[in-house]
Amino acid sequence: MNNSLFKIWIFLFYFPVISGFILKNLGLGYNILNLIFLFNEIILITLGLFLMKFKVNKIALISLSLIVTAFFGFFFKSVNLIDYLIPVIVLNRFVIFVGFINEKDEKNYLLAKKIFKLFIYSQLIIGLFQIFLPSVIIDLTLPVQPAEGYKIIAPSFESWDGTIFGLFADTISYPFTLVIGYLFFLKEKKINLLMTILFGICIIQAKSIIASIFFIYLVIDQFKKINKKLIIISAIFTVLISINIILNQIDFYNIYKMFLDQRLGIILWVFPELIFNTSLDQLLFGVGIGEGLETFIYGMKNVPGLFLYDSEGLNGLNDVYYVAIMSYYGLIGLVTIFTFYYYFNKQWGGSKFSRYAILFVLISLMVNQTTQLSFFSLLFYSHINLLNSRSE
Repeated sequence: MNNSLFKIWIFLFYFPVISGFILKNLGLGYNILNLIFLFNEIILITLGLFLMKFKVNKIALISLSLIVTAFFGFFFKSVNLIDYLIPVIVLNRFVIFVGFINEKDEKNYLLAKKIFKLFIYSQLIIGLFQIFLPSVIIDLTLPVQPAEGYKIIAPSFESWDGTIFGLFADTISYPFTLVIGYLFFLKEKKINLLMTILFGICIIQAKSIIASIFFIYLVIDQFKKINKKLIIISAIFTVLISINIILNQIDFYNIYKMFLDQRLGIILWVFPELIFNTSLDQLLFGVGIGEGLETFIYGMKNVPGLFLYDSEGLNGLNDVYYVAIMSYYGLIGLVTIFTFYYYFNKQWGGSKFSRYAILFVLISLMVNQTTQLSFFSLLFYSHINLLNSRSE
């Protein structure tokens, strides 16, 4: 693989994260920023295909077959074809890069590994600044928000809710990327107690429940050999303290009602409706997007509140991505996704670290649209070999 072109590809890969806050502070509008990042993504994919000599890994074809399924299912629905295919194209756009960074290409592999290591260190440092010296860095790093026309809502320290995000434009990518980074450092045997604490502080303060729980599991798995009794006792005390705080500060009934209006409602209300109260063609190929989805959701007996009161409307369905995929593309679409990850794990789950990464993504899709996120999705697929290969 051409080393010079690979360097350009790596630059394009990190460009949206590194440059986002710079472009924002130049006063560029939200829509203009999106156009820049879209153009960057198109060049990145085109250059990547050129570097791969347009050879697509066989495993990617399973996931790409979902596009064919969606196209076939289109004929059962009255929907706009472009709108209907966009979610599945966004979901699959980086699958072609599975195993792109390969140890056989030693020079480029070592370069990618070195840059990834520096990137994770930098995100840790920025996250720690956001936690301990927020007034110094928050105004500089907060991502822009959409507004009317080509203007932006100027983010500020006063409007910040305390969730840290590194240099990312969303709060999901940061903790999920750090989990992959932690797995990488574990594989490299460069994790000690101090590094674990720093990763933990940043991941937990990023306020992602899934990322935090998975990180705690990794820590227990990593340190249990040192002193199993100490780990068990510490875990028990952590749980007891957490329960005590929760019992004293949280109204469980209101929390339950709140969850029913959000992701829990999608799982308990929308998913059963898709299984038991749809026609055979809807069960197999989904209810569609747009008018068909609206008719289905708002025709249910119980409708989660986020579809009624949230300004994003039915976009909130993507928060439980498996249900969203089944809504759009039916049971066949959902089975295709799981088939892809099954074979993906067989081919790239060579080490416990890569298996953990795959399991992490599978679990996260229950509550987040992680594989739709541009940076994290490309990181997961293209860098999976960093978790499999030998440590230098």
